[in-house]
Formats: sequence, C-alpha cells, structure tokens
Amino acid sequence: MKKANQNLTGGDVRSIVKDELIDMGLDQVPKKLNLLDKILSSVDKLVGEVKSYREEQTVVSGKLSDHEERISKVEKTFKIS
Repeated sequence: MKKANQNLTGGDVRSIVKDELIDMGLDQVPKKLNLLDKILSSVDKLVGEVKSYREEQTVVSGKLSDHEERISKVEKTFKIS
C-alpha cells in the first residue's frame, strides 16, 4: 500500500478549520460576543442611572426629614396643631 504524499496549503487548512468550526457551532461565537458586549453596555448604563437616582432619593429624603424637624419646632413654638 502506497502512501500518497499530499501537502496541505494554507487555504486547505483554513477550509478544514472553518468546516469544523461550523460543525461545532463555534463560527457564531464572535457575533454572540458582540451582542453580549452590547447587552452588558446597556445594563451598565441602566445600573448607573438607577444608582444616581437612588443617591438623589437619599439626598431628597434627608432634606425632607430636616424639614419635618423644623416644622415640628415651629408648630410647638407657635402652638399650631
């Protein structure tokens, strides 16, 4: 039995690897990674907005509690019910 001496070219190797990647479904990985990057960017933006909203709520809450104390003092001083 004779062995055929075949030299693979770069194109042959690329073709074989491409076919294998397609068979395993790995050819879609770059597209899915781009989509994942877009999703994570959107989530980061949303989390940043929620965080700033919560910080703003804390500041407003602190101001309101301060007003309540002042109103109570004024009501006691002027005997307003």
